[in-house]
Amino acid sequence: MQVLISKAALLGVPKRLNWGKLSLGDDVKLVVGDNDQVTAYASLPYKAFGIFHKTRDIKIGHLGPTSQALLLSGLKKERMFRVRIIDIQLPHHGNEDIKPSVWISVWG
Repeated sequence: MQVLISKAALLGVPKRLNWGKLSLGDDVKLVVGDNDQVTAYASLPYKAFGIFHKTRDIKIGHLGPTSQALLLSGLKKERMFRVRIIDIQLPHHGNEDIKPSVWISVWG
C-alpha cells in the first residue's frame, strides 16, 4: 500500500457529534453519493435500549474537490482503501469561532 493522501481535511463536519467516541486511528468509510460527492462515515458505538452494544455509521463530513477527484475513480471501481482519522480539532464550549475539524489519511 502507498500513501494516496497524507492529510486531507473533511468539509461539512457536524457541530453536534459524539466527540468522546471518535478518536485518532479510527477507520473511516468513504461512500460515493449523489452528484459524485464522496462522504466520510465513522462507526461509532452506541447502546440500543441501554443494554445492547452496537455500532452505527455516522456521517463525519465529505471530501474537498481535490481529494475527491483523486479518489473518485477508485471508489467507483470498488477498490480497497485504508482510511484513518489522523487529527481532530474539538469544538470548544463558549467559543463560536473555532469549528470542529477532522483530518484523514488514505492509503491504497
